[in-house]
Amino acid sequence: MKGKVSISGQALVEFIFLLPLFISLFIGTIHIYRAYRTLIYLEEAAQYGIRLIVHNNYSNDEVKEEIRKLLAAQNITPEEINIKRPWMNFLSPVSVEIKYKIRFFLRKNITLVAKEQSFDDSWIYFPFSNLSQS
Repeated sequence: MKGKVSISGQALVEFIFLLPLFISLFIGTIHIYRAYRTLIYLEEAAQYGIRLIVHNNYSNDEVKEEIRKLLAAQNITPEEINIKRPWMNFLSPVSVEIKYKIRFFLRKNITLVAKEQSFDDSWIYFPFSNLSQS
């Protein structure tokens, strides 16, 4: 049987060449999913912070503490939480911005940022409480 080519040997060589590509695609998919899921948690926390400010009239420190508690349930420790609340300017929006660094491919850090804005209508419900902002 001279001249007969072994197909199983050829398939094995092709599989060995393509295996690193498949592993890289699989690991990359997992990393992208993890980053996307974390970004969704950050956006939900920013929306929660806006609701605490607008509807419950929490102070900035109370909002930061509540956001940290909410994210701690998902094992996320935010790098920075910025709350911008215009003092005595009722027509400007309130914003909550949360930054978090996530380790990505090849030990690169990527900063995920979630930002939400809304108008602070709490002065309608709590007319004099905005005078003592922290």
